[in-house]
Amino acid sequence: MSFYNTTNETGQLLIGFRQAAKSQDQLVLELYQQAGKALAASEVEAILKNKKLISVDTPITSIRRSINTLTGEMKLRKTELKHDGPLGRKEYKWTILK
Repeated sequence: MSFYNTTNETGQLLIGFRQAAKSQDQLVLELYQQAGKALAASEVEAILKNKKLISVDTPITSIRRSINTLTGEMKLRKTELKHDGPLGRKEYKWTILK
């Protein structure tokens, strides 16, 4: 499941949210495939925003949702590597599951 319908949306709005989430999951997966290295969520966010593949308003939680979804689908895996996140806290890196 890509979109977590915590607000109980229905109809066309729900369909649109699900399509957007699926598209973002695909972007995130393609980035990991092209990167050839482990990346943290903030690194993925920065790259996608820099390439203008996602809106500057896209929240980091949306990127984390994609990473979580792809991990559950066995397409990504969490590593033991950490990255200094934007708020001074360490965050784990994920890599493509081969």
